[in-house]
Amino acid sequence: MPAGRPRRLVGGPKANELAEFLLELGSRGDLTTARSFAHRFPGGRNVWAQYLNGSTVIPSYTLSQVVEYACGTDARKREQDLARAKVLHRQATAEARASRARGGAGESQGVDRELTAVHQLLADTRVKLDEAHEAGQRARAVIALLMAMCARAETSVRDLTEQRDAGRALHRAQTEQRLDEARLRLERTERELERTHRHLGIAQRVQKALLKEAEEARRESERLRRGAARSARRPDENSDSTLERAFPARREIVLGRDGDLASYDRVLELIAGEAEEREQALNSLDEATDALEPPVLPPTGDTGRGRAPVSVLRRHVRRLLGYLRGVLSPRTIALALALAVLAALVAPLLSDLVFQGRDDGESPAATGEPGTIGDARRADPCGLLDSASLSRFGRTRLTADYGEINRCDVLVGRNGIDVAEAQVYLDAEPAAFEGVPVRTVGNVEVASFPREEDACVRVIATADRQQIQIIGKQWDTPAPNLCELADAATDYAVGVLADGPVPRRSTEPAANSLALIDACTLLDAAALRHVPGVGARDGRPGFASWNCEWSDADGDSDVVVEYSRDNSLKDDGEPEDIAGTRGFVSPQEAGDDSCVVRFPHRTYTNPHGDSIVEHLQLTVHAPQSPSRLCATAQALTATAAKNIARHIAEK
Repeated sequence: MPAGRPRRLVGGPKANELAEFLLELGSRGDLTTARSFAHRFPGGRNVWAQYLNGSTVIPSYTLSQVVEYACGTDARKREQDLARAKVLHRQATAEARASRARGGAGESQGVDRELTAVHQLLADTRVKLDEAHEAGQRARAVIALLMAMCARAETSVRDLTEQRDAGRALHRAQTEQRLDEARLRLERTERELERTHRHLGIAQRVQKALLKEAEEARRESERLRRGAARSARRPDENSDSTLERAFPARREIVLGRDGDLASYDRVLELIAGEAEEREQALNSLDEATDALEPPVLPPTGDTGRGRAPVSVLRRHVRRLLGYLRGVLSPRTIALALALAVLAALVAPLLSDLVFQGRDDGESPAATGEPGTIGDARRADPCGLLDSASLSRFGRTRLTADYGEINRCDVLVGRNGIDVAEAQVYLDAEPAAFEGVPVRTVGNVEVASFPREEDACVRVIATADRQQIQIIGKQWDTPAPNLCELADAATDYAVGVLADGPVPRRSTEPAANSLALIDACTLLDAAALRHVPGVGARDGRPGFASWNCEWSDADGDSDVVVEYSRDNSLKDDGEPEDIAGTRGFVSPQEAGDDSCVVRFPHRTYTNPHGDSIVEHLQLTVHAPQSPSRLCATAQALTATAAKNIARHIAEK
């Protein structure tokens, strides 16, 4: 409702007085609508609309939050407003109780009607969620097809350019015409690809809004059920109305053999026609949820494509086909089958294709309670990321071999350079939230932290009392909005966790990998005796025992061992001989009283062709001089290296 327009109050006199007080508080901080209140405080837009029109009494805890926000640092005003809020809330609550007592059986019937309406709202929301989910998955499938078509068109342009340059004058005119046609097809294909990226962004945003509304409806249903004198009749959840879909039956789209321009044009026309239908349906959903923020698109000329071998396309098509069978209705499977046909037809004809996503193996589904991490060593952080779902931010590539073993990244590129990344990090520590917005989705809680410099953090508190950190990081410019990047990655991860625990790793670690060694077994009390107060204390293992920390009772001294990966260690300190191997020593890297040593363990090549150094990183904090501290760190690293060699030999 626009600011300044009178708000219709529908509660009793005391409830309306409380609602007017709420509006007065909100006006001090530019909170004038239910949407603005819902954005700042717990509760959805519909719930806040009831608070603000007097039909529902706001909970006292939420009311105190509004007062705190409105008064800011003015302690005297805050004390006055809290006292007034307490009186108004007590009066409105008493009025509501009296009204219920007078209502008797009629009130019970009213609650029944409200429950029925809430259940119908849940059913309608479920239908809309299915529609938005289907549109998003359909958009991803079309993106895959369009990217393959772009690759074919680019190949045609390249070949025709070579023919034109090498041909005689007699044939150049014909070749030039064919080249113009090929360029036109490429431009049309890229336009459709950009439009489909936009549709994917809208679908993801709509799903997020609908999930929030559904959660609020469920809470309202529980509240009404507790207050009802008898159970309400629920609408049939399997009725035809809950099974309707806004999207028409899908047509099979098959790309013909190379050189079949009629087939190529026919596919483009089918995709363009379907895009119109999808856009109308998504716009209707978008308006229904009032989620009008514009999606973030890749920059002009960057369609988010990267080079990958043909085998990658085949692998992705198989994975996409399996995924679509799990989430789409039968009528949409035709497109998935078409993609399989596409892989068979196109793969032998092209030496390389354009595709996005992971190429380091699939993450098998895990069995267990939804919203949990489960077996730490088998949990795959890459199973919570999807490069295609982030492609609207730029060219994306998933990498599983950088940083800690319990970490996975999607790199975001623009103009040929990596400018940002979405990072998923699994952590065994229980999450603790204070002073930040938190929402509950299924079995997990999601906290949104404000952006700090070049990073934006979201934290998922899992059902097994662990946490998943999702971080949007900036590396260069022009970078996308980091918090939108983190939110998009978080939405995908939450969707995965709604169906089960974190997916499992598809492969076992190499036989000589550090991932098979408990970090707490690398140092004992005898080795740690040179660090004051640390030697006599047991190590505290981190996630999957891939790191370990020893500390003194006062927290002045500690030793931390962790496993990590990097492309090279040459820029990570001064080279030093440690146990016959060149390690790298960096004094005061982690603070004034610190020294960090990195010790290479093994080198391997990842699926992207990058050289990866798996290494031990040892950090010492203690009130000692830098030279003595680094000497201690090197000695501890030498001991850890010998114990690593012993573990490998035993295995």
